[in-house]
Amino acid sequence: MDRPKMGFGIPVDQWMRNELNDLFEEVMSLEKIKNQGVFNVDENRKLKKAFLKNEITDVYRIWYVVIFQLWYNKWMS
Repeated sequence: MDRPKMGFGIPVDQWMRNELNDLFEEVMSLEKIKNQGVFNVDENRKLKKAFLKNEITDVYRIWYVVIFQLWYNKWMS
């Protein structure tokens, strides 16, 4: 009760591998990334591959791309 406010982590990694996997695959498809022309296709492919192989230490890096993709799809398409 006497502690200062603290944030908490959300299970982003778990969500993208389970409940949000279909959405993750959709927004991170290389075809979609290529057609948009916003991100470097090769870098995005490497990032996705590293995530799928559990080689990524900063899962929020890929989460930010997913969130941007969702925003882009809603407002720019």
